Amino acid sequence: MFDPLRAPVDYFEVAGRRSPGVAELEGVTLARTIDERKGFGLMGATTVVKGQKLARFTAKVRLFEPAHFDAWQTFVDVLRRFNPRQDRLRGFTFSHPQTDQLGISAVVVEEIASPVQTGDGEWTASIKLVEHRRPRPMLATTDGADAGAASPDPVDQEIERLTRQVQELAQ
Repeated sequence: MFDPLRAPVDYFEVAGRRSPGVAELEGVTLARTIDERKGFGLMGATTVVKGQKLARFTAKVRLFEPAHFDAWQTFVDVLRRFNPRQDRLRGFTFSHPQTDQLGISAVVVEEIASPVQTGDGEWTASIKLVEHRRPRPMLATTDGADAGAASPDPVDQEIERLTRQVQELAQ
């Protein structure tokens, strides 16, 4: 569970290795691809969920002790691991409470920036990550609104009133 006030976590794990220094994640979001299907001359639309986009986010690592810089070189060597003879990059396991709560458990490294000085004796490195998830079939239409959500459209309200009246008379 993500609770930064009671249990702060200032690191993440990639391929089972803990990030050096103090780390923070930025831009961790899940987004869906939604298609709106409209009819000619009609108001409103049907929404179709076409799937979930891959999450893209940035990990920033602040280094400010000599041990952080020593650990950074080993850590970045793991992240740079790439075999050009393979057809594709391999994903790394990834863990941090912010990503765990959203179901993100594997990533591919998109970009690694060299550390830049951000303060006296402090350097920050940025790592851009993309969620790694195998594709699976996904296509679903939404099935109306939640029960109890009254439509603000007076025509819809009249239809609902008449429908209730017919149901009462049918009993």
